[in-house]
Amino acid sequence: MALAACAVTIMADVYAIVSSLLEFVPDDREATNLYQFLTPNANTLTALAAALIIPFAIEGIRKKRFTYPKWVALLHYSGTICTTLVMVFSVFIMSFFDRDAAFGGHNVQLHIICPVLVLVSFFLVECNSHFTMKESMLCMIPVTFYALVYIWQVAVIGFPNGGWNDFYHMTDFVPIYVSVPFMFMLAFGISIGILKISRVLLALRRKKLTALWTDDVDPIEVKIELFGLGRFAGENGEESDIPIPLDIINMLAERYHLKTSDLIQAYARGALDGFAEKAGRGRSHRNPGRI
Repeated sequence: MALAACAVTIMADVYAIVSSLLEFVPDDREATNLYQFLTPNANTLTALAAALIIPFAIEGIRKKRFTYPKWVALLHYSGTICTTLVMVFSVFIMSFFDRDAAFGGHNVQLHIICPVLVLVSFFLVECNSHFTMKESMLCMIPVTFYALVYIWQVAVIGFPNGGWNDFYHMTDFVPIYVSVPFMFMLAFGISIGILKISRVLLALRRKKLTALWTDDVDPIEVKIELFGLGRFAGENGEESDIPIPLDIINMLAERYHLKTSDLIQAYARGALDGFAEKAGRGRSHRNPGRI
């Protein structure tokens, strides 16, 4: 599911960027000017995050356990905030004073369809990380950076002096010192909304994971199961990269009132046994005459 979701994200983002570039060609405008807009910047960020997740998804299929680094998850979260901000701004603000810029031509794909696909894809990628409020603020950095550049180009330099045109109309109806803080509040609200939904999904996934964990399981059986899990990891992992599912081990230890160290030992013994089995098979293939 993670692999399919990231593939959809990349296809949607590439479509958004390429279609925007093609729009610039007939007018002989510089293609680099495309990145004056938040939409292609947001799509580039989410495409990068999805591309980074795909190798971990492929590895997860091989190992039957999908995990990826927290910094990649934060990058994905940050890009999703940006694309969702584009959609919300287009639907609830821009459409009232410039309907063509919001939905005209291929903008309906750029501002509605692609952000929806990216948002859904983000929620379909299982993330075992519990995002905090501090991390939500950290993921606001791309929006903040773009806002500072926009203020500098529009309000400080100005269009007559070579700056950007105020294509988002930040200064047309209210002063920029009012519109920009409002946009920050809107982006922060979006980040909190995504945070809340991701927490609910994480809780549901963990509930599904533990649905078959009955209370009458013998502690020895738990250790045997962890030994088997470790053996599978040893047989299918690399010598320098055998994962330890500490999150699952901690949940098992808490559920059955066992010591985490005892469960880790059972898992480690299984991993060593599985790796030794794989190494033995490798020597047998190299030396068939010694079987």
